[in-house]
Amino acid sequence: MRLVPPTVVRRVNQVGAVAQNAMEVVLLGGLETGDEPAPFRVVSDQRVYRLRHYFPEPDPARPAAGGVRADDDGDDGAEADDERPVLLLVPPMMLATEVYDVSPQASAVTELHRLGLDPWVVDFGAPEREEGGLERTLTDHVVAVDDAITRVHAATGRNVHLVGYSQGGMFCYQAAAYRRSKHIASVVTFGSPVDFSATLPFGIPEQLAGPLAAFLADNVFASRPLPAWASSTAFRMLDPIKDVRQRIDFLMQLGDREALLPRERQRRFLQGEGFVAWSGPILADVLRNFVVHNRMLSGGFVIEERLVTLADITCPVLAFVGEYDQIAMPEAVRAITRAAPRARIYERSVKAGHFGMVVGTAAAAESWPAVLGWTRWVESGADPAAPPPGAALMEDAAPRELGASPSVGASLELAANASVGALRSLARSVRSSSRSVRNVATEAVAQLPRLFRLEQIESNTRISLGRLLDEHAQRAPDDVLFLFADRAHTHAATKHRIDSIVRGLISVGVRQGQHVAPLA
Repeated sequence: MRLVPPTVVRRVNQVGAVAQNAMEVVLLGGLETGDEPAPFRVVSDQRVYRLRHYFPEPDPARPAAGGVRADDDGDDGAEADDERPVLLLVPPMMLATEVYDVSPQASAVTELHRLGLDPWVVDFGAPEREEGGLERTLTDHVVAVDDAITRVHAATGRNVHLVGYSQGGMFCYQAAAYRRSKHIASVVTFGSPVDFSATLPFGIPEQLAGPLAAFLADNVFASRPLPAWASSTAFRMLDPIKDVRQRIDFLMQLGDREALLPRERQRRFLQGEGFVAWSGPILADVLRNFVVHNRMLSGGFVIEERLVTLADITCPVLAFVGEYDQIAMPEAVRAITRAAPRARIYERSVKAGHFGMVVGTAAAAESWPAVLGWTRWVESGADPAAPPPGAALMEDAAPRELGASPSVGASLELAANASVGALRSLARSVRSSSRSVRNVATEAVAQLPRLFRLEQIESNTRISLGRLLDEHAQRAPDDVLFLFADRAHTHAATKHRIDSIVRGLISVGVRQGQHVAPLA
């Protein structure tokens, strides 16, 4: 009887393992890991968000695993641990709340709790599955974070360290400004841009980004959401080579289940399961306020009909900057120093990309231990001039040169440095010429609508400031026309006020051509 060679047996077993794992991926979307989420309790269930308290104190009346019951009064029924700094984590819009608890190997809340911190999380849910979720606005989210701060402070008796990732960090800045840092010990952000002119994706020229964002806000997202699959696709397209490489690596290891399982939850999260839809109104708000007008940096924005600027932030701020971040460029993150001049702002650089700062080896090894050191330093009242190890006073980056995207400029500079003298000069000349052509072209595109309208003006065309105000009030009645005395005045409200004044003047006999002067 001839025995089957061991190599053949191994090959057959390997093929069988590949087939079995592939079938599981096709049918279930991925490999079953058996991982359990970190225990939490839903402390409060509000219209826009749920407040989660992770690793709460045991309560015999209610089980804590999975967050199975909510308290409407905002009290989780457990005595607060007065020794632990309290963290309130805010997720970004495009990602599920589980970004802070992707897997046991990549769980921010688990690591923070292990380090001796008290983690709470704002859970916005998946808007497409929440009642009214696809109609939420920017104001809804900022007010929700503001409400969560109040509830956590009431439950713990401690000031809150507000922690946000990506757009969640923007919510933290906005909420801290909205409540003028009341009950906030500090703000910690990860890859959260402030200057949107320095963080445009896909190398979109700044002059073209404004008109494009305005068009999308008014004509696309004003009435429809951005589905989760679109957010996931856009995220992967920011680095398509890395995405393809990861998919190939997964297929090459499909027969080795033990090697795949530790990172399977992260893979499934990034491949689509972790993404949620954007509501149309909030996306339109973000485009109008922060891409078109760049109001995080200048001018301010409106929350609950009140003008808010980041200059209202007075608590200390720690901003994490990803050295390989292609979404929130370092200069966009460091612009917080210009936007919040009354706060002492520090930075911590992490050798990671946008996602790796909060999920992955860099997060566990650098990010969360640094957060521990930061919170202890803030609460100890130590010398502001001597920040904890790894943190340093932030120095604002120089404004980005208009024209080529940072990645294009870096590539050209690398090519120039690697070439010999003649080629270096030629590269500089070509780069300068292409930048000039690009600036002229993008400026022409931005001016085309104005030129087209000017061509339509004839000798009998009626032109007046009142007509212009009427057009804007009809097209975008709820948009802000001007800001005055901490109040925002919309196109519709301004039109109504002006029309009322004009009707009053006509009613007392004032006619066209007569001079009217205000009497102080």
